[in-house]
Amino acid sequence: MKKYLKPVLVFSLFTLAFLLPSLTAHAARTQGLPNIKSTYAEKSYNSFLRSYWDPKKGYFYMQSDHNIDPTHQVGPENGRYSDYWWEAQSFDLVLDHYQRTRSPRDHKIIEQAYYGFLKAYPNYLQNDYNDDIGWWANYLARAYQLTGEKNSW
Repeated sequence: MKKYLKPVLVFSLFTLAFLLPSLTAHAARTQGLPNIKSTYAEKSYNSFLRSYWDPKKGYFYMQSDHNIDPTHQVGPENGRYSDYWWEAQSFDLVLDHYQRTRSPRDHKIIEQAYYGFLKAYPNYLQNDYNDDIGWWANYLARAYQLTGEKNSW
């Protein structure tokens, strides 16, 4: 259990960085205060991409140092890249940012994510865990909902 704590903690912190500005903005609006745009979410997101995203591979690294953790050699390239469901959750973070900003950079990452995943898991339905497949189904449904592009996903 301990070996999974660091990636889960990192993911939780990035998710929290996206939630806090939204909650703060909502509270400010409901109290009649001016809506002050926070840059914390943007800084966290950019840091996340710099540390974990590999645009050449179209996939997220498992570790920020891009090395393989000998205690977790699961996923593409013996664990250099994130495993099935962690990958979907990382891309969900991209979708959250895209939903907020409609950034062309994020749109490109969404497309790269789709093709990167298919390359890593060409038989993606051959997974022992149906909840893993569910994470990807959720990601693809949201990608379609946000982009309206039928031809890719």
